[in-house]
Amino acid sequence: MKTFLTFLLFMLIASNILAQKKQTVLPKKPTAKELANIKAGNKKQAAKTKFQYFVIKADSSTYGYSIYANGNLYIEQKTIPAMGGNKGFTDISKAAKTAQLVIQKIKQGEIPPSITIADLKKIKAL
Repeated sequence: MKTFLTFLLFMLIASNILAQKKQTVLPKKPTAKELANIKAGNKKQAAKTKFQYFVIKADSSTYGYSIYANGNLYIEQKTIPAMGGNKGFTDISKAAKTAQLVIQKIKQGEIPPSITIADLKKIKAL
């Protein structure tokens, strides 16, 4: 019985040590200063980049946009961002306004650029 208890204690200690070694260390959340530095770096890189956009046809007679960075496809968006589902814009001007807003956000260092419903309403794309 004493041998069994010793063995059991040894197994518990060993399994605890192995469990501690297998723990995944999550990366720390960046500080506000680190985030500001990242954004500044993104802004600097974007200033050196030539952006172009093109309105593209999407499903069901709707429109989306493609954004190119230095001639390379960077973003292709065939649906209205921030909206559920897979509907595109109803007209070319709404898709173009949104593409311009996305480029503006990239140039401000926002990578990835996020578009909200409030953004779309503000530029009258909804």
